[in-house]
Order: sequence, then structure tokens, then C-alpha cells
Amino acid sequence: LGNAFHYTPSNGNVSLSARQTGEEIQVDIKDNGVGIPPKEQERIFDRFYRGENHMVIATAGTGLGLSIVAKLINMHNGRIWVQSSGIEGEGSIFSFTLPLFTTARKAIKVR
Repeated sequence: LGNAFHYTPSNGNVSLSARQTGEEIQVDIKDNGVGIPPKEQERIFDRFYRGENHMVIATAGTGLGLSIVAKLINMHNGRIWVQSSGIEGEGSIFSFTLPLFTTARKAIKVR
């Protein structure tokens, strides 16, 4: 969500939606910012990766945020992906799913 605000112009739009899809919840974060070119989309979740867009270069960052988010989602048996044409102004949609737990989970004993 933070990246959506960082890479969307001040007059742009950022929206968040969530819905249940079967045994999962899906969250979509959509913006009309700079977009992510297709050639960069396969690396966007890599540790320390930062895009080559002028707005990305001008914004401070380590390239760790999306990598950490992807690891956390994967640890919870979820999925994360991005959709973007790469055309500035058309923005991106970042989506992730997490399983819904409808039954109590077993307690873990800590020694």
C-alpha cells in the first residue's frame, strides 16, 4: 500500500478492495501511478530489486519491501502477484490471497 502512494502522483488514485473467494481472502491494491514494465514484473519481488523508472530512482528505498511482503504471504500459504501494462498513468494492481482458517489451530507448546 505504501508503494502505491509513493509511485502515484499527488492527483492520482489508490484503492484497496478485499473479497472472499472460496477458502481464501483476496486483497487488491490498485493505483494509476507509473506502472511496472512487463520485463521488470518478474523481478519486482526479488530482494534489493528497484525498478528503472524515473520516479522509482528519485524515491528513496532499499528494494526490500515487496520481497519481505512476498515472504510473509508465502509463509502463510498465500500468493502475491502484480498486473501492470507498464504504461505510466495506467498504474498497477498488486493482489494477494491468504487462506481463511475456519477451525481452531492446534496450540504450539514453547519450551
